[in-house]
Amino acid sequence: MTIFLGETVRIQNVMKDFDGSPLNPDSQEVKIYDPTGVLKATYTSPVKEADGIYHVDHTTSESDVAGKWTCVWKVVANNITSIEIYTFQVRKYV
Repeated sequence: MTIFLGETVRIQNVMKDFDGSPLNPDSQEVKIYDPTGVLKATYTSPVKEADGIYHVDHTTSESDVAGKWTCVWKVVANNITSIEIYTFQVRKYV
């Protein structure tokens, strides 16, 4: 996925339990890092689209760093912690 500086990226997470049923976690923490490793945002209340489907929308600024950004999505359900890592590309307008 590629966006340009100043645009918004939607990151979606589909969660299921061990039986394949939709999972609604007890807590979530989503952290967005720029390519230099600087934490740009933390979200603790992702939008629930349906059971087990959540998303966050993150808007970059035009002064942010272009390159490969990272999203670390931490979920806690029934005292079990899971972490998913997503990446997306951010480019400058030429």
